[in-house]
Amino acid sequence: MQTVSFYDTLFEPWHRAIRLSGLMRDAAQVVNVRSRLIAEAAANPSKGDYAELGLMIPEKATAFSKAAIALSAEMSVFQASLMGSWTEMMGFGLRARLPTSAEAHQMAIRTSAALACASNVGDKALIPIAKAARANARRLK
Repeated sequence: MQTVSFYDTLFEPWHRAIRLSGLMRDAAQVVNVRSRLIAEAAANPSKGDYAELGLMIPEKATAFSKAAIALSAEMSVFQASLMGSWTEMMGFGLRARLPTSAEAHQMAIRTSAALACASNVGDKALIPIAKAARANARRLK
């Protein structure tokens, strides 16, 4: 079970925004360069950069396949965390009693970890896409 610090809870949205703005910057740069390459190849097919143009689809397929795998793995972790919380709550219902303060505290920690896991699901899926965009932006400078 993952514990969540106050620092992570407070600053993670800002860190996420910074990571996403970097992805948007890199993606915009790649789109601009590749759009120019497409226009140049359309205007003069004999001088087109077909090596670069040929990378566009395979790179996307690879990055999005890796993203789907990461998303699936993170969703499995999230669902397991939720199932643990649900099992714990149902246990209290079946015993027909309220949890003690220590049990409620443990349940709150587990719920907090499940919510932290849920907030990270999208981040993990974007990592391969961001890596591909960053590598392309560096290469196309």
